[in-house]
Amino acid sequence: MAQSKSKLQGDAYVSFEGGVDSNLRPKLLQPNQLSWAANCVVRGGAVGPRPGLRKRTLTFASEDDRNNFQLATAHFQGAGYFRSVGDQSEIVCSIGGRLFAINPIQSYKVTDITPTDGRNSTYQDVVTFQQAEDWMIIQDGQSAPIIYNRAEARRSAALSDEVPTGAVSTYGNGRLWVGRFSEYAAGDLVGSSSGNPDLNRRDAVLKFTENDYLNEGGAFSTPSNAGGITAMQVMGSLDTALGDGELIVFTGNSAFATSVPTDRTQWKNLSYPVQRLVAPSGAVGPFTPLNVNGDLYFRSRDGIRSLIYARRDFGSPGVTPLSNEINRALQNESPTLLKHSSAVEFDNRLLHTCVSRKSGRGVIHKAIASMDFNPISGLRVKSPLAYDGIWTGLDFLHLVRGQFGQRDRCFAFAVNGTDIELWELDPNSTTDYNGTDELPIEWYIETRSTSFDSPYEMKRLDRFEAWLNNVRGQVDFTLYTRPDESLVWNQWATWSENAKTKFCNSDFANCISLTENRPSYRPRRSFGNPPNTSAKTDTKTPGNLGNTFQFRLKGVGYAQVDSMRFFAEVISEDIYPDRPTGTQTTDSGCPLTEYPEITL
Repeated sequence: MAQSKSKLQGDAYVSFEGGVDSNLRPKLLQPNQLSWAANCVVRGGAVGPRPGLRKRTLTFASEDDRNNFQLATAHFQGAGYFRSVGDQSEIVCSIGGRLFAINPIQSYKVTDITPTDGRNSTYQDVVTFQQAEDWMIIQDGQSAPIIYNRAEARRSAALSDEVPTGAVSTYGNGRLWVGRFSEYAAGDLVGSSSGNPDLNRRDAVLKFTENDYLNEGGAFSTPSNAGGITAMQVMGSLDTALGDGELIVFTGNSAFATSVPTDRTQWKNLSYPVQRLVAPSGAVGPFTPLNVNGDLYFRSRDGIRSLIYARRDFGSPGVTPLSNEINRALQNESPTLLKHSSAVEFDNRLLHTCVSRKSGRGVIHKAIASMDFNPISGLRVKSPLAYDGIWTGLDFLHLVRGQFGQRDRCFAFAVNGTDIELWELDPNSTTDYNGTDELPIEWYIETRSTSFDSPYEMKRLDRFEAWLNNVRGQVDFTLYTRPDESLVWNQWATWSENAKTKFCNSDFANCISLTENRPSYRPRRSFGNPPNTSAKTDTKTPGNLGNTFQFRLKGVGYAQVDSMRFFAEVISEDIYPDRPTGTQTTDSGCPLTEYPEITL
């Protein structure tokens, strides 16, 4: 028989679509926001595990290629996507100065494509990749650039007016732009006379034959006090008054727009500034600028920013950090390692590596920040963008997105011991795969801090309720809670759900998979009587008493939390308590896992 309590107060989550916000104190969050989440998605309003990560077993063209790729002292320097016809698209990466091409369609075959005249320097931290027409331009800022087109990888003949040495480059409006230190220059226009007629003059993009004087339209330079050029990107523009997308040149602390006519001969006659400051904050490295929905997202020293470059209402902020919601992760960054950050847009999300650390194979990242664009992608009323939180599990090196076999796919290079591995983010997978076993995904959420009907009355926790859907296989849950401003989580309850995915019978030697494996749902799961373990600085106050309460729910396995409800009972307390005297104790307890990892 149901019980009722006269002084019971309740609160609930009916949606999690507001995503994560760790910038505000938990008690200030909105009813649909979470304080933090790891390995979760909030798309659709429910919260559940992220897509699965699948280890892809690399095959090597030769044993020498394997040894060079997995050389324990060789650092990972960068990667890029090379788009080719048919199923010949590849991922190209640089490790220890050597270049490797990986074909996901052909059993993830790895081929050493280092030019015959030798590899690049093993000491350069970052190697950049930029495709221009049929050629990939690979720059390390020191050696002559490498030009790759699947048929061959060769050095640029810079003395013959081919691509000069640079640190970063980009391709747009028919020209290859190359930047180094504070200077950047444009190559020849695709289809111009410097190209080979047998190739329809597309190879003109590899030529830098036009004049090198600024007043005749040659090299440009950013202000010396802006720092060296860190990234370049051509930005899309829908405003016809602004013309086609302009070249955005990033330095460490600024962003400059360069707008020039297609006809190079007109550059010397321009009556307007060809270069102007458009943002007072720059990009940290070459792999972060990303065009999404007409905006240019990039990582700066103070977080992830968006450059909204169009006619707009300047009464609202445009070039401001958009990542305060995930400061809990970004505040753990090492500023000197930010240049290794990488970003992709995949499955309508911005995925950006974060929490960088040094390793023997290069700079790794303990997490990926996930920003969901789905709230602004429908025809109905637009909602604010939402952060899923962070995705963990691997020591990530670099993210690469490309189209392989007519399908968009997202890959991550990662370090396991001394080996560099390739993993794929699969939106249709509900488990992680380490190359041998299917593993359940470990995830957790931390709720807002709820004060129920009043933040000023002392309350005793009464019960927690959850409604689940899309349960697949076994899912193990652990529930924690903490009162007020305590730093220590107290374990409240554990339980498991199991939606059968296999059928076992004594007539069979082994279990067999069900012919139709449907996800299941679970109605209200209720847990009462939380423990009174002390967790506050005043040891006389049990941990199940407080003015406000926060909850942490960890899951191992696949299920979605549709809604949650909490109850607390108001209790009487002395309105004139004695003032504490003597030395006060401090919170003590082991911290819970911040970055869940895949069992490798």
